[in-house]
Amino acid sequence: MIRKAKAQDLIAIQELCHLDSSRLLFIDGDIEQNGLETPYQDTWIEVDQDGLRGIFLRYHTNLVFYFKKPCLDIKGFEALFDERIKMISACKAHIEMMPSSVKDRFEFRSMYFCECDKLVNQDIKIETTKASMKDVEGIIDSMSQIIEFEASNVHESIEERIQSLKERYELGKVHGFILKDNDKVIAHASTGVETKSAVMVGGVFTLPEYRTKGYGREVVTALTEYALSKGQKPCLFYDNPQAGKIYHDLGYKTFDMWCLGSLKP
Repeated sequence: MIRKAKAQDLIAIQELCHLDSSRLLFIDGDIEQNGLETPYQDTWIEVDQDGLRGIFLRYHTNLVFYFKKPCLDIKGFEALFDERIKMISACKAHIEMMPSSVKDRFEFRSMYFCECDKLVNQDIKIETTKASMKDVEGIIDSMSQIIEFEASNVHESIEERIQSLKERYELGKVHGFILKDNDKVIAHASTGVETKSAVMVGGVFTLPEYRTKGYGREVVTALTEYALSKGQKPCLFYDNPQAGKIYHDLGYKTFDMWCLGSLKP
């Protein structure tokens, strides 16, 4: 059955996260940073006589999940998708295991899922800046101009995204690197979630009029180097072949596919 996770479940959850750290990075990082439950986060598990079968975590309007074994409690899984859930995230194999009663409500985008053990071919030509709270409005303003982010931003206003990112910077839950042209943020990469052993690289963009100049490569290189220097394995996903070429050239290797689902209108 699927039920709310309790404090006594933490050891079993952490053991599973350790066994598949990259695929469980979002879930592990959110629990590490926020605990099992907050006003904007809930955690559920499916258990049987042998232990954990799956983990499910709501972060604001996004549900991230992981099946160790195929879900048995279909009604319990369906019940997780209340009116708050607008987005879902999981590796492709687990999305395909979803019951059609839930899966058919979402439109999906599949991306290559990569991780990096060692940075290679780093040839930093432009000095990046470590982002801080004073850069948040500029980051969100520039990010709002990126077509690829439209689907994931549709359920939040610009003001809500600014407030959320400011809170994360204030609490030290995000680290980012940017390039500016005067006061305009023209390229950006940041950590989407972090654990002691890994980080998810996200929010990578270069404004259209500044592309093909190597700026995206510079901010990803800076963030990757920063994570590795702290003993964290950087992970990321992409569906843009040009971006993928850069990532693989820096030492990232594909190990799975990751899917993002957006609630259909």
